[in-house]
Amino acid sequence: MSEIDGHIQLKSTIFLPSELAQIAPDVTLNKYINAGYRPSLRRFNEFKPVIISKAGISRYDTSINGKAEEMNESTSVIGSSSVKCGETSAICMISAGIIEDDFEAVNDYRTRLDADIIVDNDKEEIENVLGGELLSENGCVYPVVEIAKGSTGPPGDEEVELGEKLFETLLHSGLINRDELKIDIGLKSIDENGDEVILKGEEANIQKKFSFVLYARIQVFGRTGPLFDQCYAALIKALKDTKLPDVYLNERESSLRTRTGKRNANVNIQTYDLVCDQVKYRELKLRNDRICWASTLGIVNVKEERHDEEGDAEMSESNHIGKTIILSDLEGEAEDNIMKRIIALSNGNDEFASITIERGTGERLTKDVIKKALKLSQVRASDMIKKL
Repeated sequence: MSEIDGHIQLKSTIFLPSELAQIAPDVTLNKYINAGYRPSLRRFNEFKPVIISKAGISRYDTSINGKAEEMNESTSVIGSSSVKCGETSAICMISAGIIEDDFEAVNDYRTRLDADIIVDNDKEEIENVLGGELLSENGCVYPVVEIAKGSTGPPGDEEVELGEKLFETLLHSGLINRDELKIDIGLKSIDENGDEVILKGEEANIQKKFSFVLYARIQVFGRTGPLFDQCYAALIKALKDTKLPDVYLNERESSLRTRTGKRNANVNIQTYDLVCDQVKYRELKLRNDRICWASTLGIVNVKEERHDEEGDAEMSESNHIGKTIILSDLEGEAEDNIMKRIIALSNGNDEFASITIERGTGERLTKDVIKKALKLSQVRASDMIKKL
């Protein structure tokens, strides 16, 4: 038997910084931080520049001369905003629908049940459908987030999670009072002179109560990192620009048939034609003390190398000492993979509407790190809320 003399030749592979950030983001980030800066060349606690403005696409946005007749009547958008943070842009558009109030819906349910129109259900299940105590006190917005990817398709996990998180955050913050969404409906009528008048209150004698339901569509372009901060800022700015139209009523009555097909003369169901005014509106009022700025801060535990007095890194034994770094406005592939995060919503007056701590894996967060992160978010909020 003859022995085979084999030689293995190893070749080194050099990756570009952008490629290494995708393959080993933790290694890339550790190298940058040990050098004293971040992959974006920003300082650890340096925030990205932010430009906030109205998008100018609401139906109540007037032209330069400000004439009401030149409002944009071709759109159903009633509030809009544009937020540019670094290379990421977010455009938010607010629209609205109209529903009956929950209390009136209960009475309507009982009326139809007595008329044998619907089947009785468990009382507890009905209460769950109608909503809990929080929804009766605070108004909410139903957001949909779309991240531009260059291709079409159903919403991804990130978009769905962002929409749910924005909904929950806004609802629990109490930014919108539930009563602010109620509609003071007027009844269009003709007076004795043949002129059109609007009746309200006791004169209108409207039994049904209605409220607005707000929807938000947020489009994101140029994604470079976590998007919650930009989306939340765009949503708040758009709500501050939201104008709710005046609503009028045309009334008519009709009789409904039961499930058996028999006409029930004792049940008259009122149906309503709701008409939104093309020009007249009222501004949506928000609770100023609940207007917050969201800050997402990344927590990084890095290893700092120390060498002996000779400074020979290859020949000497290195001592690795743990160091915790707080990074603001995460950006890029390397920072987007940071699992330890603190997301704080502050009104800039040492008050928080929400604090979320994501521990990730590894060492726990110390009290000092949490305090520093919250203090940094307060400083950021006090500066940025003025721009909203």
